[in-house]
Amino acid sequence: SLTSRQHSSNLLQSTFSGFKCQINQVTRKKIDKEIEEVFDATLRILRVPMPPTIVIPAKPTTAVVKRRIPPN
Repeated sequence: SLTSRQHSSNLLQSTFSGFKCQINQVTRKKIDKEIEEVFDATLRILRVPMPPTIVIPAKPTTAVVKRRIPPN
């Protein structure tokens, strides 16, 4: 029973690896293209500027305040 189970396991494994190889050859380019599209979309989302309330007040105001203080 053990040997037959081992055999079927090996058979399944080799079938699966063959199947994976086939998938790699057939759909590699399609998958790569989809990944590329998702990646591009993600970059586009990340490139969208943040709301000004978050970005702008932090640095410019401190810079302006520093500039307004007269040098001693």
